[in-house]
Amino acid sequence: MKVFLFVLFIGLYGCEYEVLDELQRSASADFCPGAAREADGSCPTPDLKSGWSFENSQDFIFDERKIQFENAVAKIAKVNLEKTGTAFSSGTHYGTVYDKEAKTLTLANKFHSSLDVREILPDKADELDGYWKFENNADDSSSNNLSSTNLGNFYSSNSKVGSYSLTDGSGADGVYVTDVPYSPRFSISTWFYINDHHDWKRVMVKGVDDNSTDWYMVSNTSGEYRFEIPNACFGEYIKFPKEIWTHLGITYGDGSMKIYLDGELVYTKSCSSPPENKGSNLNIGSKLSGWSSFDGNLDEFSLWSTILDADDVKKIYESQKLTYSEHSPSWTPKWSELVGYWNMEEQFEDQGPNSYNGTQSGWMWFSSGHNGDTGLSLNGVDAQLKIIGIDNHFNRDSGT
Repeated sequence: MKVFLFVLFIGLYGCEYEVLDELQRSASADFCPGAAREADGSCPTPDLKSGWSFENSQDFIFDERKIQFENAVAKIAKVNLEKTGTAFSSGTHYGTVYDKEAKTLTLANKFHSSLDVREILPDKADELDGYWKFENNADDSSSNNLSSTNLGNFYSSNSKVGSYSLTDGSGADGVYVTDVPYSPRFSISTWFYINDHHDWKRVMVKGVDDNSTDWYMVSNTSGEYRFEIPNACFGEYIKFPKEIWTHLGITYGDGSMKIYLDGELVYTKSCSSPPENKGSNLNIGSKLSGWSSFDGNLDEFSLWSTILDADDVKKIYESQKLTYSEHSPSWTPKWSELVGYWNMEEQFEDQGPNSYNGTQSGWMWFSSGHNGDTGLSLNGVDAQLKIIGIDNHFNRDSGT
């Protein structure tokens, strides 16, 4: 037993000596953990983060649109029910958005950096040939910085992302772009808003001139639109809803064309060959000459030299679709039981789930509203707002 204890003591003593020797060598080594030494030979002071107890709101800076401070507690801001969808969409107020798939609660408005397609698809940013935000100008926001010129068009505050969108309607319009790279495989993403349906209107064209094109999107006599690649592929006609922002995704390559609306695949078309490389000019909003422009708005137009997959298109749509209104399926209690909701923000559209839009009869006008920017004023004689289709709920004639 004594022998065993003596051996154990010798072992512990040897271990202690090795540890002390290692510490001495470490102390004499010329290093600072994670950083170089200061000029005087000392290690730099660690970069410590500051914290706050929130007991005094003057001790820190915060954005009242995003953070609410009450009783020494900082909380995420609530949706301001005094503000309407118009106020949220204009970017002057933030709204709370719940993403059901990601299970996250965020605050955002129409100017948030997360709405930029380069942020949405960072792994594809190098394949972005052109990106037009139409923020009251024709600038290409991609790294190519393609030369882009306005052709008589103007910009509208009716936008999906940011402050403005491109508006066309009459005369020679569109954004004319030169030196657009050719790619046999490409994708297009944009938001589409139709004021009215017309025949033979061009939404986009690429090529040399109106008689020699690589591809284009055109309407027929019924106001339906389709994407065409001469001598290779003709898509199916689609009628877009009027006065509603719709996301359009187009992909072409590997023998097929795919069209997406609001993130969902509408159809796939087999195609015989890639587009011809006839020219490097592009007009967004009309023919290459600037004429036959469509009657509506475009926003967030991006052109890619790759085939975006279904998840990519869906991700762009889901990221940019956020709009704010007083009622929405994501947070309005008993949404399915809401018959109709008309906020009278200079329009008679039903903001509820059933789209029972109103039709004006008699003299009425919009004036200053109690909530939001405007309310509806009637002349007190014959003015009526007729709600079409609401009899489906009440088993009676259309309401007024």
